[in-house]
Amino acid sequence: MKSYFIRHTEKILVPHEEINKLWDENRIAIHFPGKGEKDLESIEIKDYESDRAAKIAIKHFNELKCNGGYIWAEYHTQSIIKIGKIKPGSFKYWYTIWSKKCNNPERKEGDIAILKTLQMENVKKKEPYEAMSLRAAKPRQGTIREWKNIENKLECLVEGKPIAESWNSLSPEQLETVCTEYLRKPDLESCPKLEHLLLPIGRTLEDVDIYGYSTDARKIFAQVTHYKIDHPKCKQKIEKFKHYRNKNICNVFFCDCNNVKKEDDILFIPTTKVFEWLKRNEMYLETLFHDIYI
Repeated sequence: MKSYFIRHTEKILVPHEEINKLWDENRIAIHFPGKGEKDLESIEIKDYESDRAAKIAIKHFNELKCNGGYIWAEYHTQSIIKIGKIKPGSFKYWYTIWSKKCNNPERKEGDIAILKTLQMENVKKKEPYEAMSLRAAKPRQGTIREWKNIENKLECLVEGKPIAESWNSLSPEQLETVCTEYLRKPDLESCPKLEHLLLPIGRTLEDVDIYGYSTDARKIFAQVTHYKIDHPKCKQKIEKFKHYRNKNICNVFFCDCNNVKKEDDILFIPTTKVFEWLKRNEMYLETLFHDIYI
């Protein structure tokens, strides 16, 4: 089954007590009222053509409604999140009222609000300090989304199954972190040794994942990808990365390649080599792969 993420924010615009009731009953909900004087009961995408956010949310909601799936659910009234499985065929309307924070010109406080809900089962609670690798990877926007970039981690967490200790089991954020730590203590003489980061890793720059300076006071630019070196997307990343070359800069590119090599002033390091280094650091390896359980 697929994994999904849902956030119940204050934009639902119903009383907080109703969000707490959903929490208590282990239900997830969406509230897209549509246009007109009354909330729409429809869960057909065609009825929300003018609302892109609603169309996306209803698409994923319907997938869960029909097929079930694993879910990570956040509620704005609770600091603890819930994870579990959505039971197919558990759809139910939830009738409540619009809250006093209503900002819809066609609605007023006390008007009937119609939520669309699904039932969670095999539910577990997670404190804010738990499952940090999943929290770091959660979608930044949208009410409900399919959660592709975590592979089967949510399934493992819900079902209590161990995660395979492989490079492909790590999230993009974790891959970048491991490669950063590798640069601090590389097992390769030709690799620069990272002294300090100058910016947060990942997401800060479009074509660079790691930016810092080395122990010999040269800047380090590094890129991390899971693609094979001959993959078109990897080739595209390499071409963009070439713009960061300079005689006083160390350029390191981590990817799926066969050997360490230096080409066009870029040091290419196989991700398999980094993973072998990780496996020799037993405490780091164990903590990294068991992070979602603690």
